[in-house]
Amino acid sequence: MMQSKTQWRFTAQELIYHMEISGIERGGLCLIPETPEDEPKDGREAVVQKRSEMAPEDLRLLERCIGILANPDRLLHVHINLGDGVVSRLSLSYSESSPGLWAGLRHEGDTHSILLHADSELKYGIIDSLAAQTQLGETQVGCDLSTPAALAFLAVLDQYKRAHMLSMLNHVEPISVFSREDIEQLLAGSHIHDFRWLLPFADKLMPLGINQLEVSGDAGEALAELAALEIIGKMDEESRLFDLEPVTLSIAEGYRRTISVAGIGHTARLPTGELLHDVFVLIRTPGDLLLTVMSGGQASLVGISAEELQNLLDSLLTISPSEENQGEEQAPVAAADTGEMTDADKAANPERFCKVCGVAVAADAKFCRSCGGRL
Repeated sequence: MMQSKTQWRFTAQELIYHMEISGIERGGLCLIPETPEDEPKDGREAVVQKRSEMAPEDLRLLERCIGILANPDRLLHVHINLGDGVVSRLSLSYSESSPGLWAGLRHEGDTHSILLHADSELKYGIIDSLAAQTQLGETQVGCDLSTPAALAFLAVLDQYKRAHMLSMLNHVEPISVFSREDIEQLLAGSHIHDFRWLLPFADKLMPLGINQLEVSGDAGEALAELAALEIIGKMDEESRLFDLEPVTLSIAEGYRRTISVAGIGHTARLPTGELLHDVFVLIRTPGDLLLTVMSGGQASLVGISAEELQNLLDSLLTISPSEENQGEEQAPVAAADTGEMTDADKAANPERFCKVCGVAVAADAKFCRSCGGRL
């Protein structure tokens, strides 16, 4: 788990007072909570007193952290589940004004902990949580698919794990066959706070809840895509019953005996003002490390090595000044590659189509119900 030597604890209201006294304004990606309605508003003088007692260098460091949390350029939400026994959730902010550092915010009961991490500290904390410094297998798996299909795949893994748990409780042989209704039920119930399962784990990293996406009510197309990729197999002509293909069965067995799971939600503001949101789900099985990436309407499923994991974390956590300067030039290319519509179509219909996947959306919608991207 990731620990930091630099840490402060405040209530939500105390944190807001610190921000106001320091003259720090909220940005579009602000992690500082809003003023709680049920919390007393008479603690400002106590905060002023505590600030006066702090060493000047400590106060400057605290204000620097609060400034990063209030107006970041990038966000990371890092969730880790160790063997279904220990869960860690940490929100991290990065600002160009403080290269190499991430300010973290962790909600602990009635208090919020502010932490300061170096990018290398975070990287090796995640690597350690995934036991990725030990030998990994050579499972050859990799495919590109849609985000709805990727979510359906996570549901398939949860269904397999659930079937085995029920079989042990009832002392019967496990059944790997599942129905379309089983998958839709899991997708619709993914909003629960139970990190033993992949879908609720991924749900808390998505910009829009999985149960608000169209796939949760109709998983037919997503399952058909998985069948076309030979990830699952159809058991009937109506495409209502499915079974796991051999490679997927191996993955599901590994997930059932998983060592740890790490999830990373990455949000960055492009020079155009638009938000880029990516979700990474890493499953450490006894032999392999499986990565599911969801970015807008597109996704990938691949087995990765320890070196590839380090490269991924470097790309997320280590941000060089040259990378920041190049963002303005790269952004139009990335936007053109991810959408199904042309740039001219999107410019002509800015309120009727998702800028990421090209699906038609309601004029007043804030998120796409197909891919979950922010509009």
